[in-house]
Amino acid sequence: MVVVDKRKYLVTARVPIGRFFDVPDDDAYVELREADIQSTLELEKAKSLDESSQIEECVGWFRRHLPDLIIGHNLYRTEDQPMTSSEVTELIFDKSQMMLDVWMAYREKVGFIPGRKSKGP
Repeated sequence: MVVVDKRKYLVTARVPIGRFFDVPDDDAYVELREADIQSTLELEKAKSLDESSQIEECVGWFRRHLPDLIIGHNLYRTEDQPMTSSEVTELIFDKSQMMLDVWMAYREKVGFIPGRKSKGP
């Protein structure tokens, strides 16, 4: 018998975002998982586009999929009510620099994203 925990992921990225809320960077974070195969294949199509279209496609992909990629965060709507993944996504996309930082950290950690440079031998 094999017991499979669907919450175990091969690749995750914990991204500190406290600086966007005037607290120490590690005091606020969002943790993301790798995309599933269907989402990854969807993003792979962006590689064939010109650079401008590729950026637009990748940002759109990230906005659509970010709620599903978030596996953890410590952001709260009230003192005892955590934000939903959709609310965290909107918060991230409300601040362009935060969105870019989260995207770049995710790209760096997860190897299936167009434009990521391999860290080969």
